[in-house]
Amino acid sequence: MSMGQMFARGFAGFAFFVLITGCGSGSNNTQSTSPILSVSVSPESVTLTAGGTQAFAAAVTNDSANAGVTWSTSVGSITTGGMYTAPVPVTAATATITVTSRTDPAKAASATVSLTPISVSVGPGSATLIGGATQTFTATVTGDTALNEGVTWFV
Repeated sequence: MSMGQMFARGFAGFAFFVLITGCGSGSNNTQSTSPILSVSVSPESVTLTAGGTQAFAAAVTNDSANAGVTWSTSVGSITTGGMYTAPVPVTAATATITVTSRTDPAKAASATVSLTPISVSVGPGSATLIGGATQTFTATVTGDTALNEGVTWFV
């Protein structure tokens, strides 16, 4: 074997060794992962009467774009700042408040508002009067803490 053949054979073995050792997927490979964006809302539940209001707050974590949130509600109204107003009259037992990330609209959180309708009861339920007699009636209003408009009497 000539000196050139031995060199070529040795070089080929060296190149093969370098190729094998340079192609591994060793532990030095690093992949960067971004923290997961999340959205939460508080309070998570509240009870309101007709016309009642409640401030909701959103928390968004790991939002590198800092794009903010959007608010929506199934019943009533809510401002861009999260101030909810219950409907008048109450037409549903609950409202769902949803806050959604503008950066990732798939990330959202919700809160539940239990709605109490306004009701009025009159007592006594009935009365029989003889000419000139009087009867006092009382009205009990429930669920009117926000509006507090009282009652109007008609005969």
